[in-house]
Amino acid sequence: MIPLQKPYFAINCPKNVSAIVIREHEVFAHRQNTSRSMFSLTPRRYSPTSLFKGFSCLCRGGPVCPPVSMISFDFGKTTEKMTFLQSNHDILEYEHKILMVGDLVKKLSASAFQKSVQTIKQYGRDLERELIRLYFFGGHSSGVIKALEAYQNEGGGFGGAIELDFTLPLSSPMATSVGLRMISYHCKDNLPVDMIKKAVAYLKSTFNEKGRRWYAVPRTVNDYPHAPWWHFRDEINMTYIDYSWGNPTAEIVGYLLEYRDLVDGLDVDALNLLALEKLEAKMEFQSEHEIYCYIPLYERQTDIKLKKRYEAKIKEAVEQLLCTDPDRWFSEYLPKPLDFIKTKDSNYFGISEQLLNQNLDMVIESLEEKGEITPTWEWGQYEGFWKEAKKKWTADLTAKALLQLKSFERI
Repeated sequence: MIPLQKPYFAINCPKNVSAIVIREHEVFAHRQNTSRSMFSLTPRRYSPTSLFKGFSCLCRGGPVCPPVSMISFDFGKTTEKMTFLQSNHDILEYEHKILMVGDLVKKLSASAFQKSVQTIKQYGRDLERELIRLYFFGGHSSGVIKALEAYQNEGGGFGGAIELDFTLPLSSPMATSVGLRMISYHCKDNLPVDMIKKAVAYLKSTFNEKGRRWYAVPRTVNDYPHAPWWHFRDEINMTYIDYSWGNPTAEIVGYLLEYRDLVDGLDVDALNLLALEKLEAKMEFQSEHEIYCYIPLYERQTDIKLKKRYEAKIKEAVEQLLCTDPDRWFSEYLPKPLDFIKTKDSNYFGISEQLLNQNLDMVIESLEEKGEITPTWEWGQYEGFWKEAKKKWTADLTAKALLQLKSFERI
């Protein structure tokens, strides 16, 4: 097998061809053992035209043309890839129904993956390292749980900069929502019941009855280095974040729904209906972060009618908030497709596959070039602490990127 030089693009081809490597104007074909083929047992060189004509002969009639193997376009530059595709457009179009040619899909190279993992090892916390171990290196969710233990305080809430933009060691509803998020998405096979019970007890104790909500952070957040958007404002008795009722309340309600058997003293169903009422009352959406919080709540709905109502309103919000200009995605702090669509099985909320794939491609390009995803924001204060937080954010964002690429089968 000729080693592939990444990045490469994969499309469908006949099953008995194990790999096709297209380099510039040459094609090397490798086939599996079969008696009916135009290919020899050893790699042979074909022109692109003769190769596709060969596919036509090989596949005509259907029974020997199962759907999937791999063709790899191995060119140095995107322009060269496009030149090949344009010059062979008629062949590809003519043979489409026979060959089942799929869309071009960019994949992350092995070298870029290893470089990204090294970034996480160098800058990441145990939390990011355990996530990578869990999803890529045969780890177990018990490692993630152990890493989470470092952030859970005696009162059951989470703190200690689990949310990297504020370093408050004490518990907060916002940090606790992050802890429960990690449990919900990554520890389903090994649920840490005691950890959840303690977190729920903390949330019960910090619930604001008058506002029917949780405020993100306490006033003591100001005593420790933090981003300006987390600063507690005495004149309004909350942070600016708290102008959005759903952040973090909607997300917290989602996890309370998921773990309702462990919830005591909070009317989760009433809070769920209140969250929907708040969302449906909005005509204009100002905060993408509030919608990020509503998506986990939507995902945990068990009543089909309520779920459809949530979906309709979230779709409306995404249409208003989504930045559709790819040139701005990695230079400005803006809501991108992958901020709303976490996995392949997620609801796309009206986001086109074209935009989603552009976002995935750009993530891959960044990892190929730098082996990391860096934050597009700055604190503008506490410079020494921000320097360290930025490194941790880089590891966090890089780990999330790898998990998303895995979900979308881009690794």
